[in-house]
Amino acid sequence: MQIKAVEFYILEGEPVVRQVSSRGRGTIDRVPGNLSGLNTHSAGFRSTKGDAVVSYVDDHPSPTYRAVLRLVTDGDLHPYADYATGFYAGDLEWKAKEFMAIIAPMLVGVDPFDR
Repeated sequence: MQIKAVEFYILEGEPVVRQVSSRGRGTIDRVPGNLSGLNTHSAGFRSTKGDAVVSYVDDHPSPTYRAVLRLVTDGDLHPYADYATGFYAGDLEWKAKEFMAIIAPMLVGVDPFDR
């Protein structure tokens, strides 16, 4: 059995409300006892400062998209895998084109069971 081709499908997903928050990620603090002035993440060592929580929430759901990878074989194997997700179909299209230009040529002609 050999991989004969690589295909991508860009599919529309469920709309979601976009949001981002700094909650639970800690803060940036100076390294204790260090004279160099370096900073480090304090996540996991100290609780988040109350004023450090910044949240942004969109007012309406945004459409989502996902890129699905398919390896076409000359046998009965039909593998599909989620490759990437995002809010813009054009970005996923370019990620798929990058994969097709760099990685796909190395897969064509290879036995999928040859480890």
